[in-house]
Amino acid sequence: MGNAKLSVVLLFVLGILVVVCAVGITVSNWEWWALLLVLSSMAFVVGLVLFAAQTILRRPASEH
Repeated sequence: MGNAKLSVVLLFVLGILVVVCAVGITVSNWEWWALLLVLSSMAFVVGLVLFAAQTILRRPASEH
């Protein structure tokens, strides 16, 4: 599996984790849901920025 496909899969998994935490807050009264939601959201945003930067830098110079 190439790096791009692996990055997309990891972003998808992090996105699912964010959704699970958001649903967990509404369904359960567990006090750690908010912390898990913040951490998973931050990881998703960082991964998305890195994926976008990697995609832009990988493009040939003639397309810029």
